[in-house]
Amino acid sequence: MMVLVMKFCPECGAKLVSQKFCHECGANIGKYLEQQTTTNDSSNTFDFNTLNNEVEKQLIEQAGLEVENGVLVKYTGKSRSVVIPRGITEIYDSAFENNEALLSVIVGEDVTIIGKKAFKGCVNLKEVILPDSILEIYEEAFCFCKSLNKINLPKKIVEIRKSTFERCQMLESINIPATVEKIHAYAFSETKILRVDIENIEAWLNIDFYTIDAKPSGALYLNNHLVTEITIPTSITKIKRFSFFGCHQLKKCIIPNHVTSIEERAFACCKDLETCILPSTISVLNDSTFGGCESLKSIEIPASVQRIGKYGFYNCKQLNSVKLPEGVNKIGEEAFSGCESLVTITIPSTLKIIDKQTFSYCSNLTNVVFKEGLELIFYEAFLRCPKLEHIVLPQSIRGVDYWAFDATLKTAKVPAHLGEGKRRNENNYNTHLMIRSNAQLIEY
Repeated sequence: MMVLVMKFCPECGAKLVSQKFCHECGANIGKYLEQQTTTNDSSNTFDFNTLNNEVEKQLIEQAGLEVENGVLVKYTGKSRSVVIPRGITEIYDSAFENNEALLSVIVGEDVTIIGKKAFKGCVNLKEVILPDSILEIYEEAFCFCKSLNKINLPKKIVEIRKSTFERCQMLESINIPATVEKIHAYAFSETKILRVDIENIEAWLNIDFYTIDAKPSGALYLNNHLVTEITIPTSITKIKRFSFFGCHQLKKCIIPNHVTSIEERAFACCKDLETCILPSTISVLNDSTFGGCESLKSIEIPASVQRIGKYGFYNCKQLNSVKLPEGVNKIGEEAFSGCESLVTITIPSTLKIIDKQTFSYCSNLTNVVFKEGLELIFYEAFLRCPKLEHIVLPQSIRGVDYWAFDATLKTAKVPAHLGEGKRRNENNYNTHLMIRSNAQLIEY
């Protein structure tokens, strides 16, 4: 029986990457293969049964590879190592799924597609060698291959699909080709990647990471060189979310003025980052921009910044110097929570509200300067700041939550206009000053 494989789409002429449909125009290739069988026109097809290399043909027949029209539909063998020979252009959905015997796979150079869940649940699979002919790797292709520790991504893929390497717990390194434009949700969820190899920093910064677990964390290597310092290239105007998330050993980053936007968690959990020079062209530091940067010691926030998002500098344990410029009018919840080395902070006159837990757990904070303009201090804003013993609130203040300051507060100099309700323990802190009864109040 002839098994025909078509080379080019008969409708649009595109080189085929599937024997079922054309990825360019959607033409039904199976229909044309049936016509080729009746007309015996071999100008655009070859007979899979007439492969020149008889050894490869025998591999297909004897190794448990079920092939239809050049598509590897199912593997039924029990070998620990599988070589997918030439002539096979596609590995179909779930072809190897849940095969517990499989230890290694070498994929042949004619393969262009790896289907959904193709190797999902191959819990003992350790090594996969992929050719650069591959154009698509679909969802969950290697999901839950918990022993996988060696794989090379092909140089032509554009997307890393949802859950491709989810729960590959032994995978410690991965290469991201310069062609990749999108990495989908959970692509690297529950992995322990320590090293990410890239070819081009501009290509890397243009990748859309759909979720936080789409981004492989670990040290960044550019052309096999560890990245410890980086200056953002001139072609980049926006640092996308998660771009440097978890990039261990990155110590310094310079962001020139051609960058106008830094998105959420762009540098979060860069535990070795010590210095970051920000541009004067940004107006917002988004949520968790530097959250978890445990080695960050100082930061100069440009005068152009008006808003600092939630968790902006959360748990930056070594941050001892930060100046909030006049013009900042919004600081999100827990923005500086856990900044254990922060000693003094000046609240700008443009900030009307100090949000929940903004400066909580700043265990060495001793001095806070509140400028005129501040109106409200919310719940637990200075919780667990045991060294903050004395405060002077501005005339503009009109409400302080009962739990805003820690019980270690000794004196509070407050404006007299707040009146007799200053010790009421109700939740209406929009119109009352609520300081714990152990603090001495000094009206002025």
